Amino acid sequence: MRKLALLADRFNTLWMENGAVHMLNRRKYPFSVEYVTCTNLEEVAKCIENMTIQGAPPLAYAAGLALSMLAKEHEMDSESEFFTAFEAGIDRLMHTRPTGWDLGYIMAGCRDIARKAYAENKDVSEEIRKYVYSQIENGNRIARDTGRYAADLLQDGARIQTICFAGAALAYTLYFAAEDGKDIELFACETRPYLQGARLTAASCVEMGIPVTVITDNMPGYLMESGKTNVFISTADKITMDGYIANKIGTYQIAMAAFDNDIPYYLLGYNGPDKNSYGPDSLVIEERNPDEVLHCLGMRTSVDGVRGYYPAFDITSPRYISAVATDRGVFPPRLIGRYLDKPYLDPFTNPRYI
Repeated sequence: MRKLALLADRFNTLWMENGAVHMLNRRKYPFSVEYVTCTNLEEVAKCIENMTIQGAPPLAYAAGLALSMLAKEHEMDSESEFFTAFEAGIDRLMHTRPTGWDLGYIMAGCRDIARKAYAENKDVSEEIRKYVYSQIENGNRIARDTGRYAADLLQDGARIQTICFAGAALAYTLYFAAEDGKDIELFACETRPYLQGARLTAASCVEMGIPVTVITDNMPGYLMESGKTNVFISTADKITMDGYIANKIGTYQIAMAAFDNDIPYYLLGYNGPDKNSYGPDSLVIEERNPDEVLHCLGMRTSVDGVRGYYPAFDITSPRYISAVATDRGVFPPRLIGRYLDKPYLDPFTNPRYI
């Protein structure tokens, strides 16, 4: 039986215990498996900002659990004081990663749960924790089903180019494709400055027994033009209703190279678009501390006196995307809005529609 990657199940890397939030330190994994314990909201916020926890869904779940801690901290406050502190907590967390869609979704859900629980005289902290856990469980199911649909898109002999770490859905895509008997191989950009590709993506492949080659971030175009890779896969931190995406910086140029070389670009769209986002202007690009690009794994890579620049994401047009795999099937990028009206059919018990 093929082993699934550790990072495919979010409960392996994030949970709440004894009133604290525990998370895998993704900046150190896989060279060491270390967990960070956060005892208040601010500590979680800083872990999101400093990339201790990464990936749009996982950081959103961590933020939700941070609100559970905040609710416990203020449980003896008056209603006015409680919700003033609660809204301030949401505002703080929303500013940690403004590009991601999942964060806003989870924050809105926690707000609704808190108000309902408070009105019904329930334990607000516990109700939020249960909500976030249900979202993690659902997120695991979404990643699994997305991977099942995406695996069907891959041909035998797929040589897959990817960037950053496309999360649990990528692990499931590779897992199911290999289980289907397809000969596949992955080429992972190292993904500066935190090397998510060289560390998280590559480690997940090794865990599953998938052949993987790490390349530098400026090699994808050559690999595509020379025939060494024949498909591009990524995820997106946010998808608009008309198919524009924001994803890790560098996605756009790889998408253009794929388009120029007639190579399909399959997007792992998880649970679809943000219904409130239309067009590229609706995508907020987070700009991180420019000093981060002057360091790698804790070592400075340039001399004093130079300046850095670090937009963490870029925007890719739907014209470069071949198809979007989600937990409800596969959609043309410009019609991804139809996801919201598509009924869910379990791909393991129903015929898979492409």
